[in-house]
Parts: sequence; C-alpha cells; structure tokens
Amino acid sequence: MRRIEWRRMAIGVVTMAAVGVGGPILAAHHEGGGGHGKKKHGKHFDKRDADGDGSISKDEWMAAAEAHFARMDADGDGSISREEWKSAHEAMHKRMKERHGGGH
Repeated sequence: MRRIEWRRMAIGVVTMAAVGVGGPILAAHHEGGGGHGKKKHGKHFDKRDADGDGSISKDEWMAAAEAHFARMDADGDGSISREEWKSAHEAMHKRMKERHGGGH
C-alpha cells in the first residue's frame, strides 16, 4: 500500500474512533479482503472481537482503543505527549518495515 493510502486510512480510523464508530466498518473491510487477504486481517478482527460472536461491538472497539492508548502512554500519566506519540509512530513504522521486508 502506498504511503498516502496508509495516511488516509489512519485518518479514517482516528476519525471513526473519535466519534465511537467504525468497528463494523473496519471489520467488513478486513474480512472482505480489499486486496489484503483474509488471514492477515482476520487475526486483527479476531483480536478485537473479544466475545467471538463474529462482530465487533462498540464496547469491544472502545476496549481495543483504550488498550492502544495505554500502550502509547509510556509513562502512564493518562495523556500522550508529543514524544510518546513520535516514539509509538516510529515503532509502528519499524514493525511495518520488518513485516513487509523493509519496503514502503
């Protein structure tokens, strides 16, 4: 996926999370493939579908968002500083490069 597509997707995810929707929308995208493959995205879906009912409720979505926030809040003070944001962003890019053979 090109860099601009990742940015658009990230903006969409943040926007959906901010308004408390998106679980079912993203679940449909991930399960539908969208050129990515069900196995790869299925694990992300299954991870968020805590009760295993085949859909991601708002509560499940928000729990995943809370866990993500907690991972980014390195010092546990209840807020994400610019430095924590940058560190989490760099770590994400490093993981993506490792998964995709170093190229983006």
